Amino acid sequence: DYPNGAEKVFEDKKVVVIRDQEGLYAISLICTHLGCVVARHANEFTCPCHGSKFNGRGKVTAGPAPKPLQWLKISQLPDGRLMVNAAKQVPMGTKFIIST
Repeated sequence: DYPNGAEKVFEDKKVVVIRDQEGLYAISLICTHLGCVVARHANEFTCPCHGSKFNGRGKVTAGPAPKPLQWLKISQLPDGRLMVNAAKQVPMGTKFIIST
C-alpha cells in the first residue's frame, strides 16, 4: 500500500505516514507551539495559526515552534497491518523497516 515515495495523511489521527527507500515513518501533524494542526506542502509543514515552519523531516525552520514535530512509533500487528502509536514518540529518523 506504500510504494517508495508515497505519503498518506490521516487527518482524523493528525499524522502523516511517509515511505522512502529505507522504510516507513510517521510524523505528527500537531504543531509544537500551541497544538494547531500543520499542513503538508511539498517537502515542508506549515502552521496556519502562528506561522511556524518545519522541513520535510519535521525540524523547525521558522518559529515560534520551540521543538520539531514528533516522530511516532510504527509497529506491525499480528495480522500484518501497520499501526501508528500516537502516544509513543521515537527519535527523529526512526523508521519501520519493511522486509521484502
